[in-house]
Amino acid sequence: MEGYNYDAEARTNKIEDITSDKINRNILRRLKENDPNFQKLRVTNYRNVEYDYCAKGARDLGWLGYYIGNNTSLKELCLVLNPFENCNNNAIESFCRGVNCNRSIQKIRFDSLDPFGGELFQSLSPLLVNNNSTSELFVCHCLFGAGCARQLLLRRATMDLCTLNLFNSNVDDECVDALVDALLSSFSLDLGQNRNITARGWRRLAEMLENPNSNLERLNLMSNNIGDEGARGFANALAKNCKLKELDLYDNGITAEGWSCFSETLCDTTSINNTFLSNHTLEN
Repeated sequence: MEGYNYDAEARTNKIEDITSDKINRNILRRLKENDPNFQKLRVTNYRNVEYDYCAKGARDLGWLGYYIGNNTSLKELCLVLNPFENCNNNAIESFCRGVNCNRSIQKIRFDSLDPFGGELFQSLSPLLVNNNSTSELFVCHCLFGAGCARQLLLRRATMDLCTLNLFNSNVDDECVDALVDALLSSFSLDLGQNRNITARGWRRLAEMLENPNSNLERLNLMSNNIGDEGARGFANALAKNCKLKELDLYDNGITAEGWSCFSETLCDTTSINNTFLSNHTLEN
């Protein structure tokens, strides 16, 4: 589909000529007509709900990208369970070129797929950079490698991203290194269930919390291997942080010794001055 002139074909092309799938036809029609009630779209290889688009081939996928790009009502785009299974690289690139023209999508979700070592982020980078509406990015249950992290870091400087969710996405120390500087202006970060992160990665995140430019308010680190040493590092970092309101450390092998570090951070009773300087921002 490379070089295909969708604008020219759209003047005479009928939805019925694009796909034989009735649900796909309905989705394309609602996108084309800019239905204000059609705000969420999932592109997947397994249909569960009426807003699931299952591409049957290159033509299906290319036209979907085109109509997404011209739509101004869509708020959420989800790519789930290998949505490009039946399509070649040219079809994927054509889809991405179309999607990159969109300016209404606020939330982008990659769920249970491999972002091709960062190539998918690179292909969709104009959407991440030029769409000022996008404020939430979810990469859940994916093979999120260092290449993906670097691509996100390269694009992050121009993104007004409030929420970054990387739950169970194979994040490791190298990914953390690539992401830390990009996360300072984010408000919510989810790194739950990423057990490849070691003590070095947790130290880097703790250092980020100590940075006075960090705006992070919510940090989910549940189901990792932080332990008492990591807990001590985060407790010390919170002593210098007045932005974070919620920190989830559930299921991290932290003992009473590790938890005691937070008691001192939240209310240091060694002196009146130290009590005054304790962290009074953290709520949960």
